[in-house]
This record gives sequence, C-alpha cells and structure tokens, in this order.
Amino acid sequence: MAELPEDVKQFIEELKSRGINPGIVAVQRTPPPNETYHVFKNGEYLGVRPAVDVLKERMLVVCGKRTCVAFDHEDIKLILDRTRRKILNPS
Repeated sequence: MAELPEDVKQFIEELKSRGINPGIVAVQRTPPPNETYHVFKNGEYLGVRPAVDVLKERMLVVCGKRTCVAFDHEDIKLILDRTRRKILNPS
C-alpha cells in the first residue's frame, strides 16, 4: 500500500478543515493479536509498523476496515464510519 485510500484522504481533509492536523495516519494491515499498520506521515508512505509503535504517536488517525478514528493525545476527535462513509462526532 503506497497510497492512502480515497475515503481516508477525504477524512484527513475534513480533519484539517476543523483545525486538526494528524502527524501520522495508520491503516490496519493485519488484525490482532499481531496487529500491524501501513504508516503514512504527511501523505508519505513510511512502511509497515507494529501497533505498539504506531499507538505511541500523539496526533494520529488509526483506520481499520470499518472505521477511522482521529486522536489528539488520548482524546477522540472525530470518527469515520468507512462502511457508510459517514463522519461522526465522538459521544
């Protein structure tokens, strides 16, 4: 995976329009227990990283098959339901 999926790109643009600029975007490659992610920084592909390394980041978007979640430190800022292509505010 050398490029972000289109729905994830649109989600990043929505975040930026709300003043949230994630440093890292991680798209799930393999599920738990040995979870790995395709990692992007400022749109550039960095390669595959284990979940323990990815989740250390402060400003981050984590995507699975059905959702993307934008984190600012430990706070959830916005959620993308990838199956319905709907952006949700955390409750």
